[in-house]
Amino acid sequence: MANSEMPRTIVTGNWGCGVFGGHVHLKAVIQILACVAAHKNILYCCYGERALFSQLNDLEQFFRSGGKDLTVSIMYSKLIKFASQCVKISTSFTVESFMKFLKKK
Repeated sequence: MANSEMPRTIVTGNWGCGVFGGHVHLKAVIQILACVAAHKNILYCCYGERALFSQLNDLEQFFRSGGKDLTVSIMYSKLIKFASQCVKISTSFTVESFMKFLKKK
């Protein structure tokens, strides 16, 4: 398939987060990072979770507006650092708390 024939939008959602016990917020952030890295749009299906949809939309815009100073590798490093902090202090990883962490730094 030629590059021009590749889909421009990736449709995804909370895959693997139900019976398999996956972490919705963390998996969503990883999927957004992957789409940004691949220069693809993302349509994330939140299955009625309007607050999560809004937070993910804000996060995607934040990632895309970062310019040269905000590469995917930098964002991934920040994601790992934040997730590690959540584990250390036994707090929940949420998209909202991750955004606050990113804006502080």
